[in-house]
Amino acid sequence: MSERHALRLVGMSARTLRYQPRDDGNGRLRERLTELVGQNRRHGYRMLHSRLRIDGWAINVKRTHLAASRRSFIPREERRFSSE
Repeated sequence: MSERHALRLVGMSARTLRYQPRDDGNGRLRERLTELVGQNRRHGYRMLHSRLRIDGWAINVKRTHLAASRRSFIPREERRFSSE
């Protein structure tokens, strides 16, 4: 059975089969964020962003937020329940 025929049977595109994800170019950013988080775990993305800017990084806050959230560096707020 040919690849085209098999893909048609399962309803899948050949592009999906051959997809290769691209490098996003944030490797150095992720390494630096890991270092910063190692120093103080409770910093959020805004504080991490300001620390990067102090270190001389010319970076957008949205890019910092995206990189930090994908690595789970952003501390999650605890849910507080009322005593009622």
